[in-house]
Amino acid sequence: MLTLTPFPQAGTVTAEDLMRAIAENELVLLYQPKMNCLDGQVAGAEALLRWSHPRFGLIAPDVIVGLAEQSELIHDLGNWVLRAACRQLAEWRSAGARTWSIAVNVSPLQLQRPGFYSNVCRALSDNRVPADLLVLEITESALMRDVDACMKQLFSLFGLGVQISLDDFGTGFSSLARLKQLPVQEVKIAGEFIRELDRNEVDQSIVAAVIGMAASMDLRVVAEGVETDGQLQRLVQLRCDQTQGYLHAPPIRADLFLRQLGPLTSPVALPSVGFGVAHG
Repeated sequence: MLTLTPFPQAGTVTAEDLMRAIAENELVLLYQPKMNCLDGQVAGAEALLRWSHPRFGLIAPDVIVGLAEQSELIHDLGNWVLRAACRQLAEWRSAGARTWSIAVNVSPLQLQRPGFYSNVCRALSDNRVPADLLVLEITESALMRDVDACMKQLFSLFGLGVQISLDDFGTGFSSLARLKQLPVQEVKIAGEFIRELDRNEVDQSIVAAVIGMAASMDLRVVAEGVETDGQLQRLVQLRCDQTQGYLHAPPIRADLFLRQLGPLTSPVALPSVGFGVAHG
């Protein structure tokens, strides 16, 4: 019998509930934009998983992923997310947004399974999506359990053309040592460094150091958790590449994303700081 996993807003759900949710299309991806600091245009989106439970409403991704990892459903769940994201990329490309990318979060358990590479290949080929429009977000913790297996997968995916993003950069151990070993194209600065960026000199120094280091390695930098104009202005001044957060938009449905942020809409106004921004 599978162990019940409680969570505050809903009482209890089980792995059987999640299995049913996958089969009956109760899962949904919402999309939060990643905006270019250089021109205010949409660069792409991060796909954020929700469970539209018939009784409890939308259930957050940490609950879903936690339950999936405990019950070995993480591989089915991960494949569902990959297919859904690539299908959405194909739809956006047909609508004219041909350069948008979609980032999906990858569990450590997914990286350890040899078939993960094949699943990514299949999701891309079935939807005729260029590999470089798919961004796989990993954390350093994803590499800790089986470093060799994970690194092999990542280099194979890199060879395919898929982009690799190191999420929550600066919050793990040995970030710099790990970064130079990884085939990454992007680092994401954790929101905890952005929250007080416009008034905290220590956070400003940390963010400036990450951006400078990334620029020297030809890596793209995305700042997460941007919620105020002050934070955005500071990031523009520091020459961050992209920003993501509620200042631009909360996670929204794919149809609203295209309607509100599509290729025919106006770019987001950026702070005036007196110089061209962003590197690379």
